[in-house]
Amino acid sequence: TSKRPSGTAQPSPNDFLRAYLELFAKGYNCFLVLTVPESKSGTYNSALLAAGLFREHHPKAEVNIEVVDTGTTAAGIEHLAQEAVELITQGEFLSHIVEQLRYLAGKVEIFLALDKIDYISSSGRIEALSSTKLKETLLHYAQGLASWFARATHRSPKVVISLKNGKEKIAGLSRFYPQATGIMGREIEKRV
Repeated sequence: TSKRPSGTAQPSPNDFLRAYLELFAKGYNCFLVLTVPESKSGTYNSALLAAGLFREHHPKAEVNIEVVDTGTTAAGIEHLAQEAVELITQGEFLSHIVEQLRYLAGKVEIFLALDKIDYISSSGRIEALSSTKLKETLLHYAQGLASWFARATHRSPKVVISLKNGKEKIAGLSRFYPQATGIMGREIEKRV
């Protein structure tokens, strides 16, 4: 109902540059930046652009800025950040930490159960739910059940999505959350 359009959560290059400059002023010379997937947000590119701007402002500074596209979000990034902290505590070099994080990022997969698909399908963020593929996707995975359910109850089906390496795929579709969590559980068991 807001008359004001929603803004972006993506930090600008200036936001990153300001953070780099503040850390540099405090004496830090190694920066590790973990971002959401480049395929889903411009955050990765903002962080890289800011690193270039930092080098232009301080060409003689011996500062190492590493930006890692994690291919994941939320808990996936938190897991990778905890791994980075552990490696830092062990005294590992930044280059080894980045190498390890990129390796682990390829193994991280998160599952999401969406309550409503209306907004996310219109945003285009989830390719399989984009407006051009929405009907085909729902019919394929739910064999008409999702469309009927949405019309009959005026509620959206629960879509279970997996995100790995910056790519999403639909893991399943259900009418209710308990079924959606069951789908997620079965998918996780397959991978274990």
